[in-house]
Amino acid sequence: MKKYILIILTIFVAMPLFAAESTLKGRVSFSYTDAQGNTDEDDFKLSFDFVEQKNEKLKFGYKGSYLYSKDDNIKSADKKTLGFTSEFIK
Repeated sequence: MKKYILIILTIFVAMPLFAAESTLKGRVSFSYTDAQGNTDEDDFKLSFDFVEQKNEKLKFGYKGSYLYSKDDNIKSADKKTLGFTSEFIK
């Protein structure tokens, strides 16, 4: 799990370097929870939502998310979603 957190943090640091050269705009969200008590929980969530304006008439959208969760060292969630939209503006 710590390996994934390091990868995500590296992406966060590198994103502004790529954004300066692109028409890509959007947001990235990341969270990690480690709770201990009656049950031990680990939750890892990542999501992104970007819009890329190719020209004045064409726009692309990119969405995705990832959720991983463990309760008492047993995997309870492992969900991945990806989406793409293309919008033609007349």
